[in-house]
Amino acid sequence: MKKLMILGVSLALVGCSTSSSPYGPVNADSRLGYQQTKIQQDRYRVRFTGKDLYEVQDYALLRAAELTLDEGFSHFKVIDGHISNDHGRRFPISSGVGVSLGNGGYRHGGTRAHLGLGVNDVVRALEGERVTSMLEIQLLHSGASNPDIYDAASVAGSIKPAVFKKTP
Repeated sequence: MKKLMILGVSLALVGCSTSSSPYGPVNADSRLGYQQTKIQQDRYRVRFTGKDLYEVQDYALLRAAELTLDEGFSHFKVIDGHISNDHGRRFPISSGVGVSLGNGGYRHGGTRAHLGLGVNDVVRALEGERVTSMLEIQLLHSGASNPDIYDAASVAGSIKPAVFKKTP
């Protein structure tokens, strides 16, 4: 009975792990959030790591827009970008089940069953898969008719309300 309760709690916690990613700088505990690296005076690499493909794309664009405005620019151009996930680098949950039969000696005997589940397995299941969107951007003072150039205020204005509606 105790094992069934532990299994039930574990499954409930796994279900809770599919919530949206928090928007903010990378959290050392969860490794979710944004990071930026200055490459040149007007170029940055922006990364957002989260739990959902579409979410990380929006959050990376939002961070690029915020960074552009913070640096005193009005537009940014996406020079390069890609998305990666940690699928394939993680190990599936592993557990062990064993049954032993035998004579326990003078006073003991019977059948015993054992179930083992490692703590790291539970942690990996709770964390879920991670997705990272990386954008290399160039900061600009004005826009042109180029589909890779974004108006930072417009991007922030359209994505930010949706982000903060999700965040508790």
